[in-house]
Amino acid sequence: PDFFVCVLGISKGTLTRHSTTLQGEHFTLASNGRASNRTGKQTQTTKVALAFLDMFFETAGCVHPGMAGRRRDKALTLLPSTYTKKQVHAKYVDHMKETLTTVPDTQKATLKVLTSNSFLRLWSRDRRHYRIATEA
Repeated sequence: PDFFVCVLGISKGTLTRHSTTLQGEHFTLASNGRASNRTGKQTQTTKVALAFLDMFFETAGCVHPGMAGRRRDKALTLLPSTYTKKQVHAKYVDHMKETLTTVPDTQKATLKVLTSNSFLRLWSRDRRHYRIATEA
């Protein structure tokens, strides 16, 4: 147990509390070190946000094949320096408003608009090769 306390950065009490609820269940450690029973599942909201980022960077971005992103398997894609992260999030919000008007009522409950912080966290976690160029 001391090993998990050190690696996870949690107290022994927290480990004991969670280990009793997780006994016999499959769980993985999320990238933030917290226990998670979600094994690669993405919510519909996350899928839509990632699809928006892919579409937006494909249309407005410029691919730099010689420069790899942090994951080395993806080429770095840069937006012009005239964009800000706040503007990209605002375009995402506009896109979601349009999407929610066309989606059937049964699916609206599963779609939510991500807050700015959640959107930026998702961007930096799952799409590291998408960046905004800096002015030279």
